[in-house]
Parts: sequence; C-alpha cells; structure tokens
Amino acid sequence: MTVQGSESIIYNGEEYSFYEFPLEPYISNKGIIFDAPHTGCWRGYYGTWLVEDNALYLIDLRAFIDINKPRCFPKFEKVELDYLFPNQDKVFAEWFSGKIHLPYGNMIPSYFRVYEKNIVLEFVSGKLVASHIEDNTHLYNEKKETDDLPF
Repeated sequence: MTVQGSESIIYNGEEYSFYEFPLEPYISNKGIIFDAPHTGCWRGYYGTWLVEDNALYLIDLRAFIDINKPRCFPKFEKVELDYLFPNQDKVFAEWFSGKIHLPYGNMIPSYFRVYEKNIVLEFVSGKLVASHIEDNTHLYNEKKETDDLPF
C-alpha cells in the first residue's frame, strides 16, 4: 500500500503534519467526491488547517477533479478552497468532531508513522474541547524486547 499524503495544521504557531481527515464528514454529507491524482492521495485532496481561539479552521485546500471522466486517461483540474466555500479564506469546521494526533519528536524505529509523542487535540463541532500529550516512548522498549527474541 502506498503511503498517503498528510494534512497540515498550524497549532500554537507550529506547523504539523497529521493523518486524520477532518474534511471527510463535510464532503461525504454533500456527496462530493474528489479524484486521486496519484496513489499517494486516494482521497483526492490535501487540506491545511488552523487552530485559532480554540476553533478549527480550514484555511487551504488543494483538490483534484478528473475532467476527462469517464474516459480512460484522466485529466486533472486542481480546485482550491473557493470550490467548496466561495469567497472565504478561512472556514470554521463546525462539521468536525473527533481527535487529531500531531506527531512530534523522533520517529520510533521500525514503527510506521509512530513518533515519540503526539499532541492529541479533541474537537466537538469544530471547537477544541481537550488536549493532552500522548507518550509513545514505551514502544522503544517493546521493540527492543522483540528484537531480542531468538526467532
């Protein structure tokens, strides 16, 4: 399976990559389907997000539509935030409730996309309601223990 491209978010002045997709509930509800420009982006878009005043905002979108459908050879048109939200440059994500994990620190060897720590942000209807640090460093020891096995 191809590694999927990440979303980006600005939180407390720092930019992070993450692998949850807060736009999905919105586009699913509207019946919008973007097209995969390559195997590294099956969802067909990349979003950039901002947490400001304890609220989640979509501030940029790069999405792809195959304007050659249903023919065999795709021709992608790139659309931006204005495609979904005309005349807006920052959209409050009231449709999103869930957690976003912001990885930081060093990647833990032999674990795919697992970092030493995560900042976990929890949203309800686009509002940040909780945050905490998730420590994954115990996985270093678990990995070492499995490395020591004779098989």
